[in-house]
Amino acid sequence: MEPLTDEEREAKVATLEAEQENKEAENKEQKEAEKSEHEDKYFVVNGGTCVCNKAQDINKEAEIVVSKNSKLIINDDAKKFAATEEDIKMKPASSTFGKCILQPTSSDYLACMPAFLPKWEKAYDKKTVDGKKILTELSTLQCTIGGKIEIKKHGQENSVVKEHAENTNAAEQALVNPAVPMPVLEMKYPSVSSIVLKEITRRARFGEIKSEGSGVEKIKIRLNEELTFKANLNKGNEKLTSWVIYEMKTGKVAAKFITLEQKGTSFQNTFSTLGTYRVEGYGKPKTPTYNDGKNDKNYTDCSIDVEVIVNKLDGNVLLPKEASNFTRVKGKENTLRQGTPATFEAKFLLDPNKEELGNLQIYATDASGNVVASGTQSGNTFTFTPTNSKAKYTILAKYTNLEGQVETQTFSATTESIYVNSISHADEVIRPETPMTFKVVNTQFKTTGGLTNEEAVTVKWNLNGQLVGSGSCVEIPGVYFLKEGKYVVEAYVNTANASVTSGSNKDNEKDDWHFEVKKNDVLRFGYIGGVPKVGKTTQLKADKFIMPPIAGEKVVWNVFGKILENTSYNNPVIDITPGYAR
Repeated sequence: MEPLTDEEREAKVATLEAEQENKEAENKEQKEAEKSEHEDKYFVVNGGTCVCNKAQDINKEAEIVVSKNSKLIINDDAKKFAATEEDIKMKPASSTFGKCILQPTSSDYLACMPAFLPKWEKAYDKKTVDGKKILTELSTLQCTIGGKIEIKKHGQENSVVKEHAENTNAAEQALVNPAVPMPVLEMKYPSVSSIVLKEITRRARFGEIKSEGSGVEKIKIRLNEELTFKANLNKGNEKLTSWVIYEMKTGKVAAKFITLEQKGTSFQNTFSTLGTYRVEGYGKPKTPTYNDGKNDKNYTDCSIDVEVIVNKLDGNVLLPKEASNFTRVKGKENTLRQGTPATFEAKFLLDPNKEELGNLQIYATDASGNVVASGTQSGNTFTFTPTNSKAKYTILAKYTNLEGQVETQTFSATTESIYVNSISHADEVIRPETPMTFKVVNTQFKTTGGLTNEEAVTVKWNLNGQLVGSGSCVEIPGVYFLKEGKYVVEAYVNTANASVTSGSNKDNEKDDWHFEVKKNDVLRFGYIGGVPKVGKTTQLKADKFIMPPIAGEKVVWNVFGKILENTSYNNPVIDITPGYAR
């Protein structure tokens, strides 16, 4: 190869320099384009929300869970970690965006089960943490099923960092700096009619609470339980719905604890300090500069009070569960039904969680203070069977609270064997040889489940003072009722005191039944169709009996000395024709 001349060498160097300058210009242009692309965009933080363009409900939001960054905090007041390009976890993890229109079924769509790519696209590379780019409102995430995930809310609250301050919109500036006037959005501000406490995390038996027109609904919660509120609107732009939390002092609204302007109709908060707070959803700004501060007051019909407490036992009395079946008050003393399982429940201010139940112990002791080994604890309930006669028992619930203090609930009682309170009723008049059946209806305890086998064998049955059976019921054959007369059946455990001559049922105890054995007879008859007339056929009808007639019974008539019988027991009517007047 021949060496280059000076002119050729200078030309080549010039060409290379031009190419380098062009390349640097292109790089600069690209960087400027990237800068302008993210300009005026907020960084996304933990709790920010996103939506999917392939969801059946395209407004269905999911929360971004930051798990790849524990160093960089965006928005210092809220202590929010910045989301990175690798933070692809969402809350909820299943049915994340509701239903997916890319997965139809014969009748509906399958629930969203996202399969995201490993990283978000369009992340901001001018700020990184551990080499990972930070997300902005511009960032997107691709689902391999076909959906495109976009940022809905950045998640920053209450304050903004220095680098974003100049990009904050006027409403957020007014939140941080009261000197900045709120923008005029009068026609768009929502009108909040009520708010609803929708959910408390991990509170399985929670029912929704709605604010009412008069008074303020109240709820007790633990420290650090997350609450989800929803605002109901009459009109207006739901995105401009705002929230405020007040501290409550002696039942009255005090200082504003947290203010969240233009948060939207859904609001979540975790309380980390004991006390009572009022949560309110509202539309028009509560600032001194807007409308001369006329809206800067609490509206109780859109408020719910939240009392943050340390859970503990509610009172010092351990309560029987379904008490009437196994316990009662006799005089001033509690009694327990001997031989019947007794269940007690330790009541808390809040339904106890797993950790709290682990600090609860319930057991029974006898009169000497010895623990009864047969008792069984399940959660906050305790069951045992008092077997000894006339024995004194004490049931104790001991709970060690979070402060290490031991709280106690107790219940003391003496065992008592059953006696019969009442038996079933039957007819007050029966025919000879009619069998009778009776059963125990109640003892001094409400025996909804019937008597136990041990209790049933202690019940005896007397007929006119004579033992005729035992058990929870008795069948007395008709042979016991051959003779007409008065009878009394009585059920008892220890002492029988019924007397056959003591009077009617209303004058006697409910553990006995008085009745009479009689043959049936006509008590009254009358004419059908008016007073009989000579030569005109008239009907006579027997219309009142000791007992309603049955098959085999016939009415016998003596008419003008002539004996007649009805052919049918259930139609005791005969025809007569008077031949002369009398």
